[in-house]
Amino acid sequence: MYRRKRFSLKKGIPMPVLVLAGALLAVFSGYLLGEFLFGTLLAGNRTGGGNTVSPPDDVSAPKGTQELTTTTVDLAAVEVFRVQLGAFANREGAERHAADALAKQVPAHVVAEDKYRVIAGIYASKAAAAKAAQYANNRGLDTYVYAVSIPGGSLSLRGVTEGYGAALRGVLSEISASLRAQMNVWGQHFSGQPTNLAQEAQALEASLRKAQEQLASQAVPQGWDSTHKAVISASNTALKAISEMKAFAEKKDQTHLADAITFLVQLAEDYEECLTLAVSVP
Repeated sequence: MYRRKRFSLKKGIPMPVLVLAGALLAVFSGYLLGEFLFGTLLAGNRTGGGNTVSPPDDVSAPKGTQELTTTTVDLAAVEVFRVQLGAFANREGAERHAADALAKQVPAHVVAEDKYRVIAGIYASKAAAAKAAQYANNRGLDTYVYAVSIPGGSLSLRGVTEGYGAALRGVLSEISASLRAQMNVWGQHFSGQPTNLAQEAQALEASLRKAQEQLASQAVPQGWDSTHKAVISASNTALKAISEMKAFAEKKDQTHLADAITFLVQLAEDYEECLTLAVSVP
């Protein structure tokens, strides 16, 4: 019968040494096995011999993100006829002259170009501008009527979400429409043509506020902060002009007339700045 031999503690290797050696062997074997398994796992996830771990094929975009796109807005150039009260080499002189005009209830806004020009209104036709100029002349102010053009064109809005692009296009279009409509309304007023200022103002305000609300519901894409603020500022200037139109229609106070047209001149400046910023966004 086969019988298992036993080591003699007196003649063989001491038992503590055998136990320690066995423990070390087990630890080392486990380490080698772990290295092998971990290396195999990484090798399966590497691409092209690089060190970057590739994500699983089914990973989707983070929730809540929207794809960026390019949208366009077509805006026609706006030709306006200015009523100028004076041109100055420095802003201080222009501001003093504007303050004097406003004290006489004549619109006055300083426009910084090659000179500091004091503008008393903008109109869609030369005839309407001439009528408005006569209003200023009757209050002891010299005037000069000339034409300028606010550029339009097809603006390319790049790097925006579809929703934001549509909303921004909507506000810009409403600002453009409001600018034209207000010029026509005041042109009719100074020309003695019948017009319902209160009704016109109400319609313009409702349309513009709706466009503002749609824009406010959209997140502003990265890089569009400056343009967004400029568009909101211009739309608010339009609303100020409309508010003064409503006040003049209700109270027939010439101060509201002067303020309404002063805000309208400022709106033309704000609108042109919006167009410049929209073109320059990368």
